[in-house]
Amino acid sequence: MNYLSHFYLSAEADDDVHLGNFLGDIVSKSESDLLPEPVKKGVELHRFIDHFTDNHPLVLVGKRLLYPDFGKYASVVLDVYFDFLLIERWDDFSAQALEPFLQECYQFIRAHQPTIPITVWPQVHAMIEGQWMNGYLTTAGRLNLFARLARRAKYDKNFDIALDIYETHRDALRDLHHQFFPELMDACGKRTFS
Repeated sequence: MNYLSHFYLSAEADDDVHLGNFLGDIVSKSESDLLPEPVKKGVELHRFIDHFTDNHPLVLVGKRLLYPDFGKYASVVLDVYFDFLLIERWDDFSAQALEPFLQECYQFIRAHQPTIPITVWPQVHAMIEGQWMNGYLTTAGRLNLFARLARRAKYDKNFDIALDIYETHRDALRDLHHQFFPELMDACGKRTFS
């Protein structure tokens, strides 16, 4: 669900890598095997980002913080929270205004529809039409995001209180993200703007 971070981290890559990074969580292993080789490099970048994140000591601290409320879904919720924190501090990371960046993301996906496996188009179309990343800015959008997560989860684990938990731990999460995200950017070769 952390679309924004992935889009941001590969925004300066070539289109194939950028597309593959977007598709990394959406396509199955068998579907990714059928993608063009240059797009597969983007899927590999996506997996690198996820592996780097999941194993980073600061992220492990964040997961432990959230585990009492979310159990095995703590890492999923933390990824979402990190997108919230990125969008809230967008100007600290990008010289480009947020709204044009988001619209470019949706246009990019539309332009590359022929390369995207047809099996995932319902989800991709819903994301574009619902402007999911724009929803990170509003309470209603954030509630919708956690409702989607709850529908996909194998068991219910407090997604209905995820925004309350976010507010409870916001300062600690902001500190974690502030330290962690620049390291992830460096690992991806992404340059900071401020």
